[in-house]
Amino acid sequence: MLFIKENIKLSSGKLSSFKIECDALTDYDWECLAYLASRQVKFKSVVSVPTGGDTFARCLSEYATDDETLPTLICDDVLTSGGSMERKKAELNIDNVIGIVAFSRGTCPDWITTLFDGSLNTDS
Repeated sequence: MLFIKENIKLSSGKLSSFKIECDALTDYDWECLAYLASRQVKFKSVVSVPTGGDTFARCLSEYATDDETLPTLICDDVLTSGGSMERKKAELNIDNVIGIVAFSRGTCPDWITTLFDGSLNTDS
């Protein structure tokens, strides 16, 4: 099951009455999501927010180009507050960077694209 009705504390520290269980996605699902992402963003390389974004990054790497003028892409599976993406961006310490997430539970910062934006607010 991809969506689970369960009380859970998210990595952001917020509480939610549901969970997006990306471990339920197959490699083929991630390959399809990477294909969809490649139609929205162009990038020279990809890095993941571990561990949620690792499979997504592996699939996205097929769409990286040799164009050094393009940004580095940071990816993750689910965004709630954006904190993990912001920390990864700060860790990279580069100017030309964009982000993408498969699912967003809330509002994404301007530099991050989401494939499926449910604006699914947490309970607190």
